[in-house]
Amino acid sequence: MTLVGWSEIAIVLALVLAASIPLSAFIHKVMAGERTWLSPVLLPVERGFYRLAGVDETREQSAYVYTIAMIAFSIAGFLSLYAIQRLQGVLPLNPQGFSGVDPALAFNTSTSFITNTNWQNYGGETTMTHLTQMIGLTVHNFVSAATGLALAYALVRGFARSNAATVGNFWVDLTRCTLYILLPISIVGAFALLFSGVPQTLAGSVDANTLEGAKQTISLGPVASQEIIKELGTNGGGFFNANSAHPYENPNVWSNIIENWALLVIPVASVLAFGRAVGDLRQGRAILVAMAILLLVGVVVSYWAEAAGNPLLTALGVDPAQGNMEGKEVRFGQAFNTLWANATTGTSTGAVIAMHDSFTPLGGLMPLFNLLAGCVWPGGVGAGLYGFLVVAILAVFIAGLMVGSTPEYLGKKIEAREVKLAMFAVLIYPLSVLGFSAASVLLQTGLDSLGNSGPHGLSEIIYAYASQNANNGSAFAGLNGNTLWYNTTGGIVMLLGRFAYVIPVLAMAGSLAAKKKAPPSAGTFPTTGALFIALLIGVVVILYLLQYFPALASVSDSDAGPGAVIPKRDYIDVADVVRTAVERARKTFPDQRAAINLARDLPFVRGDSNLIKQVLFNLLDNAHKYGDDAGVPSMRAATAPTWSSASPTRGRESSKPISNACSKNSIAADAPTGARRGPASAFRSRVDLSRRWVAKSTPRARRSAGGARGSSCASLPPSRRRNDKAPS
Repeated sequence: MTLVGWSEIAIVLALVLAASIPLSAFIHKVMAGERTWLSPVLLPVERGFYRLAGVDETREQSAYVYTIAMIAFSIAGFLSLYAIQRLQGVLPLNPQGFSGVDPALAFNTSTSFITNTNWQNYGGETTMTHLTQMIGLTVHNFVSAATGLALAYALVRGFARSNAATVGNFWVDLTRCTLYILLPISIVGAFALLFSGVPQTLAGSVDANTLEGAKQTISLGPVASQEIIKELGTNGGGFFNANSAHPYENPNVWSNIIENWALLVIPVASVLAFGRAVGDLRQGRAILVAMAILLLVGVVVSYWAEAAGNPLLTALGVDPAQGNMEGKEVRFGQAFNTLWANATTGTSTGAVIAMHDSFTPLGGLMPLFNLLAGCVWPGGVGAGLYGFLVVAILAVFIAGLMVGSTPEYLGKKIEAREVKLAMFAVLIYPLSVLGFSAASVLLQTGLDSLGNSGPHGLSEIIYAYASQNANNGSAFAGLNGNTLWYNTTGGIVMLLGRFAYVIPVLAMAGSLAAKKKAPPSAGTFPTTGALFIALLIGVVVILYLLQYFPALASVSDSDAGPGAVIPKRDYIDVADVVRTAVERARKTFPDQRAAINLARDLPFVRGDSNLIKQVLFNLLDNAHKYGDDAGVPSMRAATAPTWSSASPTRGRESSKPISNACSKNSIAADAPTGARRGPASAFRSRVDLSRRWVAKSTPRARRSAGGARGSSCASLPPSRRRNDKAPS
């Protein structure tokens, strides 16, 4: 950690706070229907939209009707986006000639963008046409963010109003959020990014000559216009697969500051606008302070952990002065990388400039912590505000239980109905995250997508579902999510994380709006001071994260070093292990063939099948990356008998030491035939699958099958013990 690094973090946060104060006043005026400085230009446009849609802007809706309108709009958005993706091959603005998107991937992407998640199981520059990027994805970057802010203000009106039957008009709120707040800032921000070097063009690609004289085709497109709303709307879905680490999305430190500012400014401003809406600025400030403390704790811990470097590399003599730079964007340094990681997971943005999978265990735990709590400090556009107001309701309820008084918040009594609705919303998170994570680790189709095994593999799965459930969209980068299992279950989790949460929130808004607002009394728990702030933080840390404690305890095993993770010692079928690894490789690299050579009567061995499959897959992955394109990697498995050549009887076990008495079963992955020979491509790895059993010293174990004492094959199932004629 350096003074320069802390200065960079302080500058970004100061810019956010400076802009959020006037922006909060503007947001409050827009959502209250008051005249603003943009009204002379945008009011005629707004009213034109209402006439076209047949909306009466003066007619408000009950919480029930508001909810139905929101769901209907989301369904229409899903169907239109799904259709655009499936038909993009025959639609215009397709200079690359892309075909339609696969049905499962189109389902996942559609649910992702209508829920403001922007989880991407695809590479944008190699999958989506310009039309899909602009008309499909970018439009939903606007309207999904506007929907979140509209939902938040429906709940805010529930607190601000007294004896009211309505919470606003969804169509009016959606239009005003888009037209007055998101669109003007996006236009200015897109020009700022354009001047900083982000491209904006309808060209599909450009050819460049590298320093080596080779020709390289570089993808292009309307990047700047999508990049700014990606951050401003806390969406996170990148135009390119590398997201904001790509130099065309985030070319320099100035673009990085603009984008980091953009993803924080509206969530912070909306919290301050909440204070204005309820008539007490201190209420908004108290919530913002709690959010800021939680965000800063994550930044400090991550910065410290990453700046300290990787202790394993330090022990090998690597200079730790630059910290842990694996998976980091070098041009931004540790400070910007860790601030970005916590800002994008503290909000629902999900954009990345560093691979969270490469963070140190403690540094990577902070983004995961943010996701498990629902991305509510300061949260997504609108989503952070209504998420933290749910926390506030639970906090005053707990405070009321402790002091024995009726819970109140902002003059509204918090009764059984509100607490039940709040708990229903809160419990959706662990139910979907832990439920689908458990199913994924139990099913082979879920395990096949892992880039790592053991606790780190569990981290990848939990992170993926936590990210989708919190409508964040970032990934640990080690999980292949573009499979039928993860596309389908991920889409379900995103829908639950959005709608199963906001429906009870809107029901809560209607219940609160109907209540009479009572003035504070001597027995009212104060909700503007340090005690309430501490209570808010305590509820988040204890109530929210306690639900995930067993899973986090399992993940924390990876912090304890290599010896903490004990592989399984189950009997495994060697042939099945090889076939599974090769089949996974074929699915991952459909253009690469692989040959299998399996001996007959392969025995069972003891070991961890998942770990061995991962090792074999890694070998095939290396063959694919570094081998010659014309070659075919081969995977062979055979038994190698170890009887003594001096033994007079070939049918008797050798009297060699027990550790060598049983057959040594091994698998070797060869470089493809005709592969280039060099340090990177010429390899031959041999993986020992044997478990050299030492029989217990008991009378039963000493029985010999031909004179051998304590045969090391005694632990094998009788039907699968090696015979003397096993092939070699």
